[in-house]
Amino acid sequence: MTQVQLAQGNSPLLAVRDVSVVFGGIVALNGVSFDMHKGQILGLIGPNGAGKTTLFNCLSRLYQPSSGDILMEGASILTRPPHRIAEIGIGRTFQNVALFP
Repeated sequence: MTQVQLAQGNSPLLAVRDVSVVFGGIVALNGVSFDMHKGQILGLIGPNGAGKTTLFNCLSRLYQPSSGDILMEGASILTRPPHRIAEIGIGRTFQNVALFP
């Protein structure tokens, strides 16, 4: 973030800070960091196995990162249980159309 953004109080709505997830000896995420500001649209693309779903599982609190932090409006979400995530504005949908007849 630039000094101008800091001076204007333009802090990120969502900040992912050095998030890593390790399953046994498999490193699924390694130091992922990014900011998303209010009004911004952010895309996450990558090949199969790149860790996209793992990151979304961390954002929705299905997974606990091995290290790092995820901040929503400056407060860590990692202390919130998964059932309390929607009330801070984080929601998730699934791509599986077979969930409903």
